[in-house]
Amino acid sequence: GGPEMTLEDFLAREDDPRATAVEGNMVVGFPNGTEGVGTAGGGRGGGGGGRGRKRTLMDPADRAAMQRQKRMIKNRESAARSRERKQAYIAELEAQVAELEEEHAQLLREQEEKNQKRLKEIKEQAVAVVIRKKTQDLRRTNSMEW
Repeated sequence: GGPEMTLEDFLAREDDPRATAVEGNMVVGFPNGTEGVGTAGGGRGGGGGGRGRKRTLMDPADRAAMQRQKRMIKNRESAARSRERKQAYIAELEAQVAELEEEHAQLLREQEEKNQKRLKEIKEQAVAVVIRKKTQDLRRTNSMEW
């Protein structure tokens, strides 16, 4: 119901008489700061004065509704903070994934370069061995005298 607002926004609306009344109830316990202080106990008689005065602090149904409202507001704010934290965490993980993927690609390129270099070295060694064998064979056969 209605646009979302924080508790602070709700309490900051001084131009709205309902907000001021609610704030008055939370701080002092009466709809307007002074009303009911002298009259509540006197109107009910000496014996029940203390209890009568407690009862005029706030109707239990109103108090429960207000506490429920405050709890709901706090819960919404907490949920919003939780969503923001989750979003930040996901963004951080996505950045980390991108970084690791780039690092992986770089390592694969380096590995491929090393493999190519090593293959070239092995081929050169193999060719050198083949040439050496041929020359040795030739030398051996040419150097024989009968």
